[in-house]
Amino acid sequence: MSSAGFLAKVAILGAGVMGVQIATLKAVRVNMKVGRFIFQHDYNAGCCIVETLCGGDVDAGSRVDE
Repeated sequence: MSSAGFLAKVAILGAGVMGVQIATLKAVRVNMKVGRFIFQHDYNAGCCIVETLCGGDVDAGSRVDE
C-alpha cells in the first residue's frame, strides 16, 4: 500500500474552547456599549466573535471538532 502512495488519516483531537466564560466577555461588551465606547454594530459583531471563541454553550476546556 505504501508503494501505491497510501497515507493513513491523522486523527484530529479538536480545538479547545473557552466554554462558560462567554458571560464574562459579553459583560465587557455591555459595559463598553453603555459607556458609549462602541456602537450597536460593534456590540453585535463582538458578541458573535465571543460566541465563536468560546465555542457556544459548552464547558471550559472541552474539545470540539469542525
